[in-house]
Amino acid sequence: MYELRVTATFDSAHHLVDSGTKCDNLHGHTWKVMVCLRSTKLQREGWVVNFSTVKQQLNGILDDFDHHVVNDVVHIPTAENIARHLYNRMTQGIGQHCRDVCVAWVEVYETPGCGVRYYEQ
Repeated sequence: MYELRVTATFDSAHHLVDSGTKCDNLHGHTWKVMVCLRSTKLQREGWVVNFSTVKQQLNGILDDFDHHVVNDVVHIPTAENIARHLYNRMTQGIGQHCRDVCVAWVEVYETPGCGVRYYEQ
């Protein structure tokens, strides 16, 4: 089994609704995203998928978030929901490049010490 990981960051703001915390106020983060792809096979080139292909796809998705208010992209903009959103978008896109590759998980960090991982079983 092979796992390929790509990491990217984006800057944006969000606010929660009725959380009863100061996070209900608009505030910003430099978000870190890590995507893990998994495959039992390598392509004829000797890789799971070319890193640049994965980076290009991830960065294209993150363009919707970068320097935007996350609430405009994800209805309830928690790290958990953002991770699920990114997982679903990456899953849709990666199938166009290789049928033997799946998205294993997506991690989203609001801060260096606080993050979540989303995956499906």
